[in-house]
Amino acid sequence: MNENNNTELENAEYGVDSRYTSTKEKKADTLALLKARLERMTKVTDEHITRAKLMQLRLKD
Repeated sequence: MNENNNTELENAEYGVDSRYTSTKEKKADTLALLKARLERMTKVTDEHITRAKLMQLRLKD
């Protein structure tokens, strides 16, 4: 770990995301993430959904 990383860890607050310097930057990143998720979800087939549900049931116990 270099000195810069140590300083960031020492000044970190629990539960606070310090990657963003402004709320504008955070909102832009959030919108980009939601848009990418929506695009991915529109390409999911019924077969993939069925397989995912079966896997969830299998791993439930």
